[in-house]
Amino acid sequence: MLKEKRFLLVAATGLFVIFTLFSAQLFSTIAFTRRFTELVNDDNPNYYLMQQAFAQEGNTPPTLPFTPFSQQQEQEAVPGEEQQGQQLTLANQTGLANDTLQLRGIPEPGECEKVPGGIICDPEGKPRCRGDEIFDKTTGQCEKVVYTVHILAIRTADKDGKRPADINADQVRQWVDKANQIFAPAYIQFKLDPIPDPWDPLPNTVINNFDASGAALEEANRVASQFPDKLVVFFRHGYVIVLEPDTGQDTGTSTTEDETTTTTTTPTTTQVRHDDWHTGNGYSDKGLKFVAMPGFEHTGTIIGLTHLGTSGIPDWNGVQNIWLLSHEIGHYLNLQHTFPGNNCEDIETRAKASGYIASHGGLPSALDGDGLSDTPPDPCKDLYINQLWDPCVGHDSVTITGVTSDGMSFSYDFAPDRHNRMSYFDCDPMGFTPMQIDKMREALRSKAQEGLSIR
Repeated sequence: MLKEKRFLLVAATGLFVIFTLFSAQLFSTIAFTRRFTELVNDDNPNYYLMQQAFAQEGNTPPTLPFTPFSQQQEQEAVPGEEQQGQQLTLANQTGLANDTLQLRGIPEPGECEKVPGGIICDPEGKPRCRGDEIFDKTTGQCEKVVYTVHILAIRTADKDGKRPADINADQVRQWVDKANQIFAPAYIQFKLDPIPDPWDPLPNTVINNFDASGAALEEANRVASQFPDKLVVFFRHGYVIVLEPDTGQDTGTSTTEDETTTTTTTPTTTQVRHDDWHTGNGYSDKGLKFVAMPGFEHTGTIIGLTHLGTSGIPDWNGVQNIWLLSHEIGHYLNLQHTFPGNNCEDIETRAKASGYIASHGGLPSALDGDGLSDTPPDPCKDLYINQLWDPCVGHDSVTITGVTSDGMSFSYDFAPDRHNRMSYFDCDPMGFTPMQIDKMREALRSKAQEGLSIR
C-alpha cells in the first residue's frame, strides 16, 4: 500500500513538471506570436518559433522570398517610449538563447495571420504590410523597403592597353544620378563605388569588344562573378559594323506584258567592321551579372523635331543618351522591351508594322513586347521618326491597318507610353509601371539570394 502511494506521488509530480514546462513553452511561443506587430521573416531567428506555433495549427507558413532590412526598418524595430513595458525572454528553441522582444497589448484571437513574406499580428489596427514593405509611423501607411544596389564601374581596354573606353568618373556619376531619379518611385537606388584617380582600364580585349556573343557573355560574367555583391558595369570601346558598297553588283531582269526584257544592276554591299569606331550600344539581360555600356559621348538619341522645312528635310533634336544606363539596368532586372523583339527594325514603318501584326495573329497584342497588362502595345519610336513625327510631342496615337493571310482586315489605334523606360522613347519624365516595379523588386530579391547586396 505504501509503495502504491509513493508511485502515485512520483507520477503526479512528474505530470505536474511536464505540464508546467509544456505550458510555459507553449505560452511563450503563442505570446511572442501574438504581440509582434511588425512583419517577421526568416532573417529573424524568432520566425521559427512562429513556424512551430502555426505548425501546431496544421498549417506551416510558405517559404519566404528574400526581404532585406533597411536602416529605416531597423529604426522601426527599436521600441519607443510609448512601447516600454514588460520584456519576454524566449526559450532557446532555435539555438539562439535569451532573445528579447518588446511586448504590447494582448490582441484578440485571430489577429495573427500568415501573409506572403512572413507572419504578422495587428493588435493596433495598423495596415497589413507586404513582405517588401514596412510600416511608416509618420504617414501611417505601408512603404516599400528601399533596395540599395552598389555599382562597381569597370573601364576596359584591349589586352595591350590600346583602345581604352572613352569614359570618365564624372560621366559615370551623371548616368547613375539619372538612373536614381528614374528608379526612385520604385524604391530602388544605386550607390556608385568610388572610382580611383587615375582610372586605369582593365586590359581585356574580349570584354572591350563586348557584342553579346557567347564568348563575350561568358567572359564578362566570369569577371563580374568576382564581385558577387555588386552590380558590375563595364564601360567598353567596342566596334561598329556598317554596310558599305563594294566592287560587285547585282543584276536583275524583268519582263513586261509585251515580252520586253529589262536588265537592272545595283551595287552590292558588304559588312565592314571598324575597330577604331566606338560602339554606342548598351546591353544586359536578366540572367547576367553585369551591364555593358559604351562611352558617354558616343551615345545619341532623338528627343524632338526642331524644324521640318518645305523641302521635307527634318531637323532633329539629337542629344547624348543620358537615359541609357537606366534602360539597361531594367533589362538586368528582368524587364523586356515594351515593343516586340530586340530592336525596332521589324516595325519601323507603318507597312512593316502592318505586316508584323498580320503574321503574328492579327491582334494588337502582336506589338506587346513584355506581356504586362499595364504597359500598352508599342509601335516603337522608329516608326514615329520615319513618319517625320516628333517622338515626344503630339501624335498620341498611331493607326495601323492591314489584312491577315486568311483575309481578315484589321485597324488598330496604338497609344504607346512614351514615358516608359523600357521603350525606345526618351521623353522625360521617364519611369516604370507598377507591374514593372514589382517585377524588378522580385528580381533584386532573387539576385540577393545569389549574393547581390541590396541594403
